[in-house]
Amino acid sequence: MMKKMTSIRFILVGLLVFSVCGCLNYEQETSLKDDFSGSIQLMVWLNPKTFIDSAIQKIDANPQIKKTMEDLVEKADFKMEVGEESFLEIVNKDALKNKVYSKTKKDGREYFCFTAEFDDIRKLFQGKREIAIIEDKDGLVTYTEYFSPQAADKTNGTDPAVFKGCTFKYILHLPRDIIKANTVKIDKNTATWELPFEEVIANKDFHITATMKSENKISRWLKNIIKKK
Repeated sequence: MMKKMTSIRFILVGLLVFSVCGCLNYEQETSLKDDFSGSIQLMVWLNPKTFIDSAIQKIDANPQIKKTMEDLVEKADFKMEVGEESFLEIVNKDALKNKVYSKTKKDGREYFCFTAEFDDIRKLFQGKREIAIIEDKDGLVTYTEYFSPQAADKTNGTDPAVFKGCTFKYILHLPRDIIKANTVKIDKNTATWELPFEEVIANKDFHITATMKSENKISRWLKNIIKKK
């Protein structure tokens, strides 16, 4: 068995869809300003040994062979790599500013993190995900991000059970307090979604949406004046 596994390539189709199975965890944190510029952090973390153990359990072999493989995994110093290029598949590269890629290891887990800034989140995900920003007559602004993994997935028909044990977490920071969202986890201007990855994959209409308070009337009036000019 190889001691080193490199190039763990995940296929990104709006959301993260991995070409391998195991306990992989995906986290995204997006911070937006009033003009919808902001910053994004994408992170994947996993425990390499747990990942390999999970794969071994799916192998059709007798118990003794599996036990031998498990023993080798326990003794080996496994290393797994999720490179910067994998994260770049999620976004429009031309919309990025000040991008940083890093990797760390803590408590047996490996963390792969990509951060960047952008001028407009709609341009950031152009051609990758659908973004809707709607302001109603009262000035309430609703932000919606559609993932639609299966609609764009070239591997349609993938069993969502493949992603059992994987987790999905999304943290959204809006410039004003959130009054409603399709999650119960709301704290002032922040909404958080946490659910099993297999549920995200199984739901082709999966999206996150949050509505924030309107700007004060003076700010709105000034913006309308500027737009008219």
